[in-house]
Amino acid sequence: MRIMLRAVTAAVTFAFFAAGWAVGVQAQGDRNPSPYEARREEFTGVRKIKVVGAIKVFVMSAPVETSAVTLAGPPELLADARTKVEDGVLTIGFREGADWSWNPGSGLQVVVSLPALEGIETDGPAQVEIVNAATSVPAFAAVVNGAGKITVSDIKAQNVDVAIGGSGSVQIGGTAEVVAFALGGAGSIDAKRLRAASGAISVGGPGSVFADISGAADINVGGPGTVEVVGGATCTTRAPRPSQVECR
Repeated sequence: MRIMLRAVTAAVTFAFFAAGWAVGVQAQGDRNPSPYEARREEFTGVRKIKVVGAIKVFVMSAPVETSAVTLAGPPELLADARTKVEDGVLTIGFREGADWSWNPGSGLQVVVSLPALEGIETDGPAQVEIVNAATSVPAFAAVVNGAGKITVSDIKAQNVDVAIGGSGSVQIGGTAEVVAFALGGAGSIDAKRLRAASGAISVGGPGSVFADISGAADINVGGPGTVEVVGGATCTTRAPRPSQVECR
């Protein structure tokens, strides 16, 4: 089983990096003909991930004992990349003073495999995709600070919290008993594929929230934003205009 799991992880890692490299070659021609360099690190006790900066991260849950992190990119970016684990949080970023941006085919890409994920946070224009997140956890949280993007497929949790403080976005699917969505900027939360029994939604800016709730839904809109809830929820709504909230 472990050999098969490593083979699957390796295949996903190769496919992820190869796809990014193909984009780079097409966009840059012969200016960057060298393939990515890579390094692998292992950690224990990782429950959450924080990504800081212009980094693309691919996360997959797997029945492994340790968390594996594979970083790949141009030598200069790879040399400046830093990882650390404190209080169960794996932080992925660049060294202090390094100010890298993302260019197609020339950015830092990271693949993480771990037993279970309880939370993901981005700071800056990071992009995170989480697949195979079906491992059940009591609570899961996704937080975007800035213009980041988080995509989560097939999460199973008792409680799911999503918060955005800028122009970023979160797309999430799976099942949950209770959800809490907070949007403070011009971003968007797309949770149409996250089936929830009840929830609370708060929008304080011009952003939008889409949710699937079957029971009680408490909705508070304090700005020009919009909320759309499907699933047959019983909605309690506070908004400047009734047209800003659709509940069906």
